[in-house]
Amino acid sequence: MTGRHNLQFDLESERLAQMVEEGSRRFQSGDSEGANTIWRSVLDEDIEHPGALHGMGVIARDLGRFEVSVELMRRALLRDPRNQSIHNNLGTALEAWGRYDDAITAYKAGLRWSPKDWVLFNNLGSCFARMGRRANAISAFEKALRFGGDTAELLTNYGATIADTGDFGK
Repeated sequence: MTGRHNLQFDLESERLAQMVEEGSRRFQSGDSEGANTIWRSVLDEDIEHPGALHGMGVIARDLGRFEVSVELMRRALLRDPRNQSIHNNLGTALEAWGRYDDAITAYKAGLRWSPKDWVLFNNLGSCFARMGRRANAISAFEKALRFGGDTAELLTNYGATIADTGDFGK
């Protein structure tokens, strides 16, 4: 009896994970409304599903509903504390809300689980730069570059921060 119950749970968990993935695909293709509908359906079945909470938190962030976004992502982290993507998006929501110290804490928490994540380092650097902490920003950008980041955004952030310091020897 226990084996059958576990199999049923695994199948249900997989089905919800597939729904969350479909919501993510829709969101990435620009269909926020479709993603929202799917993620709400997941939450109707599992009110604390971390993937659905995370997705809804990203939508809330993009709508400027930062308090709601932060609450949803923090709930997601209770179920999936090692997910660096949730930590990253929590950081971006906090940063957009103007809560820079909290954003830095979120980015650093993500880096505990994924210490070579260049996206987290880039966002950490951007937050430090916004706070005027240029030396910290440059260090974070350099780590992002070291760990594979080479996007125009990262290079622009790094260059602008160096230009702000006036130290063109780098």
